[in-house]
Amino acid sequence: MVLSLEQRIFLVLEWPHLEHSCVETRRSFRRIFLERRDPSDNAIKALFEMFERTGNVNDDRIGNVCPPRSAITESNSDYVHLVVRQRPRTSVHSIFGEKNNIIFIC
Repeated sequence: MVLSLEQRIFLVLEWPHLEHSCVETRRSFRRIFLERRDPSDNAIKALFEMFERTGNVNDDRIGNVCPPRSAITESNSDYVHLVVRQRPRTSVHSIFGEKNNIIFIC
């Protein structure tokens, strides 16, 4: 279950208010958000622990959290075209395995 930012904030505020009771927190969550599925006990505890540790409720796993592993540049494009023309049966994997000529951006 993926929680919205509003739902994560609600859980972090509600958990200590209800004396760290997962059952009461889930009941309150269902009542407010009218959701049939509610977060598990472990999810509530993990969210609160993350908030205590970082002061943040954002879930970094949602969406693309890492920058692209490589970039298309003119020199990369020219090099790939050259290799494909010289060795047409070369796989893309082996072309990109030759890291000395391709610029990787991490």
